[in-house]
Amino acid sequence: MADSDARIFFLALDEAFKIHENLDKVLHRFFELVETSFTSRLDDAILSVYIIVGLGVLYFYKEELKNFQASFTWLKRGMLLFISSLFLDVVGHNKEFLSPLISNAETLDEVHHWYTTVEEIPKVFASGAMIICFYGCFKIAQKLKTKSIKSQ
Repeated sequence: MADSDARIFFLALDEAFKIHENLDKVLHRFFELVETSFTSRLDDAILSVYIIVGLGVLYFYKEELKNFQASFTWLKRGMLLFISSLFLDVVGHNKEFLSPLISNAETLDEVHHWYTTVEEIPKVFASGAMIICFYGCFKIAQKLKTKSIKSQ
C-alpha cells in the first residue's frame, strides 16, 4: 500500500509543480535540443508513460483488484476522460492547428487561450471520477475488513 501512496503523492506533486512540463524544458537544456513542434511535445510523451505505468500497475495487481470491480466503472470513466484531456492537449499544443480557421492574430491568441482552458475540463472530471472510484474501493475494503473480523 505504501508504494501506491507514493505514486499518488508523486502525481499530486506533478500536478501542483508541473513536473512533466518542466522536465520537458530540462531535457531541452540538458541535451541542448532546439525546440521544435516535435521536441516540445516531450511532456505529452511523459504523460503517455504515466498512463502505461498506471495500466501496468493495474495489470500487476489484477488478482487483488477483483474484489473492487464495482468501482471500475468510475475508473474506466476517469481513464477515458484523462486520455481525452491528453488528446486535446496533443491536438492543441500550439495554436497552428487553429490558424487555417482564424487569420486574425489577436483572435487566434484569444481562441487558443480558451481552447487551453476547455482542454482542462476533462482532466477535472477525470480527477472527480478517480476520487469516486477510490472512495468506492475504500467502502468495499471496509466491508471486506468487517466480514473478515466477523468470520474470525
